[in-house]
Amino acid sequence: MVDTFGFFNPTEVSLAGGLDNDTRRESRARCIANRLQRAGENQILFMPYNPKYHWVLAVIDLSLMTIYYLDPLGKDMVEDLKKIIIIGFRMFQAQAKTQPSRKNLKWSNVNAPIQPGNVECGYYVMRYMKEIIENHDVLCEKVN
Repeated sequence: MVDTFGFFNPTEVSLAGGLDNDTRRESRARCIANRLQRAGENQILFMPYNPKYHWVLAVIDLSLMTIYYLDPLGKDMVEDLKKIIIIGFRMFQAQAKTQPSRKNLKWSNVNAPIQPGNVECGYYVMRYMKEIIENHDVLCEKVN
């Protein structure tokens, strides 16, 4: 179970705390590519992400090539997050010289519990990770 799950450093991939430009986006995507390179083929990777003032979670299931998106406010995926994941996967594939078929990412919004107020998003992202680690089938059960 130790090797089943992995984590991204949120400060390396999040938009919060800095202005975004092409150079910074490329740097954040490079962090994703580097983490993918270290990941096992069947790992599930957690990516807590803060676009500005709100925490969300992307879960990358490498065995299914699926990105699950969980937002405590129930909103659609943040466009910047989707862009850096796509760029990161392309960089990873270029580094690893993998076949183009690995390029077909599937995207799924997960019907996750919604935070009751305005400040609980960080707690909910942690809760999502805990519940997925305890039972990672919960992702498939709650896909919209």
